[in-house]
Amino acid sequence: MIQIKRTLVPAIPDDILVQILEKLPAKPLLRFKSVSKSWYSIIEDQEFADGFRLRSHNRGTNLLVRKIRFGKRTVEGQNTRVYDFSVIDSEGQSVPVAVPNILKNTFFHLDQLVEGLVLCNNLIWNPTTGKFIDLPPRNPNPYAKEISEKMGNMRGCYHSGAWSKYFLGFDVSSKKYKVLSICLTWLERKPIRANNDDIFYNEFDINENQVHVHAEVLTLGTNSWKILSIDYSVQQDLSKGFTVKTSCSINGEIYSIITPHSKLSVMSSSESECILAFDLSHEKFQLLLLPRRVYVDFAGEIGGRLAIIDVYGERIWMLEEAFEGGKWTAVDLFLAKSWARMKLSEGRLIAVYPIGSCQNGEILFRVSEIVSSSGQDLGSTIFGYSMESKDVRMVTKLDDFVDDRDNIVSGLVETIHPLN
Repeated sequence: MIQIKRTLVPAIPDDILVQILEKLPAKPLLRFKSVSKSWYSIIEDQEFADGFRLRSHNRGTNLLVRKIRFGKRTVEGQNTRVYDFSVIDSEGQSVPVAVPNILKNTFFHLDQLVEGLVLCNNLIWNPTTGKFIDLPPRNPNPYAKEISEKMGNMRGCYHSGAWSKYFLGFDVSSKKYKVLSICLTWLERKPIRANNDDIFYNEFDINENQVHVHAEVLTLGTNSWKILSIDYSVQQDLSKGFTVKTSCSINGEIYSIITPHSKLSVMSSSESECILAFDLSHEKFQLLLLPRRVYVDFAGEIGGRLAIIDVYGERIWMLEEAFEGGKWTAVDLFLAKSWARMKLSEGRLIAVYPIGSCQNGEILFRVSEIVSSSGQDLGSTIFGYSMESKDVRMVTKLDDFVDDRDNIVSGLVETIHPLN
């Protein structure tokens, strides 16, 4: 019987192994985690994951696209919606993305892509690994009991309600993902209609509606929310009530464009929106002014800074300084003549939506042909616009792309950062 002599292959030194693994894309890395405990610990290491994320930025950012198709009819006769996702690179190449079933059948606003992670209502999803986690329950709202008691004592005299929203960010100092939660609870006097149809309010011991702001922050990887204290002046302004238009995370700050229900102390009489900024490292809020007479078609990162794009005003506003209310500089936006305004033609119009920016500095625009009577999207084209040369190039066509404008977002990078 022939005996085969076995030769043991010497183990690869860890420093050389790390150098090899650093050159690999995400898919083989995820497979190689099962090779051995040593390989698993290297790939799962925080420092290795941070290095991979930074190298992903150098390889370029991508677009995340959500398309909607109709599934089976329900018992009530309505068509169910199914959401399919794909990733488009800077050259226009599209690759389907496998998503968990819960995301295929659930709508959420695609308004935050943060260092490779996506916020989906109360879920965090990593499109690179396909993993997702539920956010843990928040702390009990301290104002809920107070409002409940008031409602009980003055039954029929008050309305109450609550509004809450999650915001995803990345703390550049600690290299940790964080989730900000803001909850508004309010108690308002119930209007009484008189015989002459005039509306007035019952007079009680309050002179105005009561809005309470409750904020918490969660560091990803932990399982507990931390209750935040809000500076008195900011608390007073936010207690007037507000809605969120859009938000983004840039260089350790979460910026939200908000529409207050009444004028804030930092706003002039002509302003209707401002910015609520949250410093993820120091966990502090501040309110910033927008440039005067600007309409926010887009708020997000361009060149590492917060940028506001006003398509109608043909300007890009860059935030240079966030202290003392904010300091802005303006850059002219030279759009293609066919985009410059929404032009009506045979019952159709051209809608121009800024999407974000590429790693090469281009600003991406979605240009859609829309039926003015129904709002149906007949197809979209993605263009890249160079701020330096003012040149425009076509990136890709999305002929079957339909529905809301937030179904396509930029800034997606690969990350192997564990969610737990």
